[in-house]
Amino acid sequence: MSSIRNTLSAFYLTGSLRELIPIYPLYAIMMGEHGVSPLELSILFSIWALVGIIIEIPSGAWADTYSRKWLIVASGFIKGSAFLTWYLWQDFYGYALGFIIWGLGSTLRSGAWEALLYDSLKIWDAQGTFTRHYGRIKALGTLGAMAGEIMGGFLIIHGFDLVLLVSVCVPMVATIPFIFLVRDIKSERTVPEESYAATLKAGVLETFNNKFILYIFLAFTFLVVAFGVIDEYISPILFEKGFSLSQVAWLAAPIFLAQASGEAIASRFQFLSLNQLLTCMAVSTLFLFASAFLSGYWVAFTIAVFFFMFALASTLFSGQLQKDITGSARATVTSTVSLGDGIGAVLWFMVFGSMAELASMTMAGAGFAILTILVCGVFYLLGKRWNITHHNQTAS
Repeated sequence: MSSIRNTLSAFYLTGSLRELIPIYPLYAIMMGEHGVSPLELSILFSIWALVGIIIEIPSGAWADTYSRKWLIVASGFIKGSAFLTWYLWQDFYGYALGFIIWGLGSTLRSGAWEALLYDSLKIWDAQGTFTRHYGRIKALGTLGAMAGEIMGGFLIIHGFDLVLLVSVCVPMVATIPFIFLVRDIKSERTVPEESYAATLKAGVLETFNNKFILYIFLAFTFLVVAFGVIDEYISPILFEKGFSLSQVAWLAAPIFLAQASGEAIASRFQFLSLNQLLTCMAVSTLFLFASAFLSGYWVAFTIAVFFFMFALASTLFSGQLQKDITGSARATVTSTVSLGDGIGAVLWFMVFGSMAELASMTMAGAGFAILTILVCGVFYLLGKRWNITHHNQTAS
């Protein structure tokens, strides 16, 4: 049991420490202060997502073919390098390069992280606890981000440069527990010498031939990704509402706490069907819509409710994905779904940026909420057509 404890400890430690980044609540505002317009900000976010679109599936196949552990370790050092780029080159092109580097680091980790956790648990016949551990690790990561938000609120007093330098070091240091406590696990193969190309093909085919995985792929592409996209604009929205830089960082902390709570308790709601998860997302988005017409701390409160409910639902979607994968190319399938996430992110970023350029960040948030509710309705109809809206976390 000591081995599984060490492995899980490393996942929990690295997952939480990696997100303790003080620049998180401030970089969108920092970019705005260096001449980046709302539409240009969305273009930068789209560049970030495009890196994932290009690299996501190959990186999953790399993880299934070579080493998941060392891809995860490398991703931490690459992510830190992104913030170093922003420190050295502070204009649109420097920020674009930083997002490309950050996107590379995140993409190398995305498929490998979930797959290595699942297969590590499987060794001890504990794969049934995946959603619980995955949700808790995500929650700790969110709490780490919350601590980073608070740290950023204090450090910003000394300027953006110090915040950036601390952000460079954090993801690199966070990889240390993973290096020493996690052992690499090769994916299960029916053919031991299965090639990279064969692994890639197997993962992509499983994604599109299994209707449950295909549904989740589409959900991530056009719906679940909305949760991550709006996250990037919360700080500018709060700033536009009249809060100072320090207040923005501190107010983001309870929002992250709400998100962490939703992720942490998600495993208790595995009985929910996909249809009920869609309802949860739609209701949560009503709170996001309401925030556009409120003032003061009510803005942060309603946004926090949105993040709590949406985080719970999106965590359950991720858990269902791992349960539905039956082949050996687990990281490839996960990365294929993440590819859809990247495609959807580009679409949502450009939609939000266009609305913000025409109106304001706040009203763009309201429009974004209406669109998200409509998309929930589309997925309700699609699930009904495919007869899978009652598929839930216990049906695998």
